[in-house]
Amino acid sequence: MLDKSITEWFDEYSESHQNKTNKMIHWVCVPAILFSILGILAHFSALLTALIIVLTLVFYARLDLVLAVAMVALVAVMAWVIYLLPVGAGFYVGVFILAWIGQFYGHKVEGKKPSFFKDLQFLLIGPVWCMDAYLGKVYYLNGKLAKNWLFSAILNELIIFKLISSFSPIHPIKQQIKSKQSEHQVQYKFLRINC
Repeated sequence: MLDKSITEWFDEYSESHQNKTNKMIHWVCVPAILFSILGILAHFSALLTALIIVLTLVFYARLDLVLAVAMVALVAVMAWVIYLLPVGAGFYVGVFILAWIGQFYGHKVEGKKPSFFKDLQFLLIGPVWCMDAYLGKVYYLNGKLAKNWLFSAILNELIIFKLISSFSPIHPIKQQIKSKQSEHQVQYKFLRINC
């Protein structure tokens, strides 16, 4: 199941998500699908919902800890909104259907089949791919570092934590961390800005 790194998953997922319109549709519809699934499940079984959330977050944590933490925050906000909204399961079914219509329209524009036709695990990769794009866009606004010092500080800490956690505890060399940090920033600046 985890024979691929997060980069390999993203590279393969990105093959069928090159068109700007399709990517924009995905950035709206993928979170809407996640929200609707959580809403539908929460209306039937809180225990099943919690179990699926935990298993999904464990999958994300094994791929990338920083993105998993970001997904925890997103899922927590979604769960809170679901708890507050006075709507029935029919509302979430409607959101689910509309979001999938959007997804398939985006792939029609793209001219490529959805990635999950090849591997169902891509249904889990879609939300974390969107989160990665959001974090990249927020961190580098139009190629410039975000001006909000607090937000920048938090993101810097997350990036440093991600870099440190990617090294073996046997070789925690400062030079490697600095090199990886600048490499990571360049990656976000030049590769992720076009997502």
